[in-house]
Amino acid sequence: MSESAVARPTGATEVPEPPMALPGGLVSLADWRLPPASVRHTVRDLLRSTWGQFRHRFDPGEHGFRPEPDIETLTSLQLRRFAPDPDRTAQVQALGAEIDRQQAQTRDGVLALVTPPCSGLRETLVTLAEERGWRVIQPPEVWPASQAEAENWWQQQALDEPWLIADLAGLWRRHRRGLWLLKAFFQGLALGRFGAGVVHCSSWCWGFWQRYLPQLPVASCTPAALDEPLLAAWLGSLVGRESGLTVRMSDSGDAVLPLESERNGSRRHRLIRDLAAFARGNPGVALAIWRKLLRARPEAPEADTDKPATGARGCWAIPLEQLSLPAVPSSPDRGATLILHALLLHDGLSLGELPAVTGLGSDAVAILLQTLRNGELVAEGERGWQVTALGYPAVRRQLLNDGYPVDGF
Repeated sequence: MSESAVARPTGATEVPEPPMALPGGLVSLADWRLPPASVRHTVRDLLRSTWGQFRHRFDPGEHGFRPEPDIETLTSLQLRRFAPDPDRTAQVQALGAEIDRQQAQTRDGVLALVTPPCSGLRETLVTLAEERGWRVIQPPEVWPASQAEAENWWQQQALDEPWLIADLAGLWRRHRRGLWLLKAFFQGLALGRFGAGVVHCSSWCWGFWQRYLPQLPVASCTPAALDEPLLAAWLGSLVGRESGLTVRMSDSGDAVLPLESERNGSRRHRLIRDLAAFARGNPGVALAIWRKLLRARPEAPEADTDKPATGARGCWAIPLEQLSLPAVPSSPDRGATLILHALLLHDGLSLGELPAVTGLGSDAVAILLQTLRNGELVAEGERGWQVTALGYPAVRRQLLNDGYPVDGF
């Protein structure tokens, strides 16, 4: 919200935006750019993806992970030291400042924040709304049965005061009765019936409604994609500004972090560049893969062992191509991909909701979910079943290959 639209909490003071709490800030959807990858990684990834279509079979007992090289992974304590979760407090401050900046440029004060899966900003937005006293719109317990019921529901939400829809994907379901709420919402926006507010929407949900209603009447923005410099700075900032985190390749000793290491005479590895491209600039996906890459000791004795160790400031990383990530198994039917697509469209669904939006039977849904969970592609949480951060790259690639409409991120 802009300063004129929202009163700050009593006694609040302005805090400068932490440099890397929201790397790259918010940009318009038209300005979002996919990070580039090295040529070697692009060719290798294409070949691996093509070969994967033949290699994987849909086996309920199959797991997505293969054995990794015999090298020590980091303990949970070391992971918290070298790859902790982002600082939520700093992220709230940075996101609030960016929303104020973006919203000041809108005509009616309504701003859509579109984020790719696993970006982790939904919880940050809810915290921001609580701090600023915004009204948080929650999904109804019963879906409206008509346009009139949907319009009446929105009239009861008191959207003349600052508001937040933390999860637009939770306000619809891909069946006839589940469309009324968002139809009425977009109609209300077009007619100027609502006051200033923020809409948070997953990129898959936004893509669906852009195709359904090409002229959505709302200004939109998205977090900037993390390219190599932004991702390197962000990963380093997670452990603290003064930590001096040093990461080198386990097989060669080439420098990974910080990026400036090459000026000391050591070669800089392309790992961060390729990780940024593989994760498509998504910080949640990049961090999940980064945690899987980190190791406690070099792979071979000839690696430069006298540089980083497993102490407070240094560790190792294995090559990206050595990491075994979840893969979507091939199948003669589309049951698994129907479920995965539905989970992304709605940013999570319960077991009971999936049959209605996929057209599959309850028994088939339950079996397929367990298979996908065994393959580390989905997990069950507070918001129902969702695609995992580690599984998302493979899921998106498979849906694209199978002809599903995918998001633009």
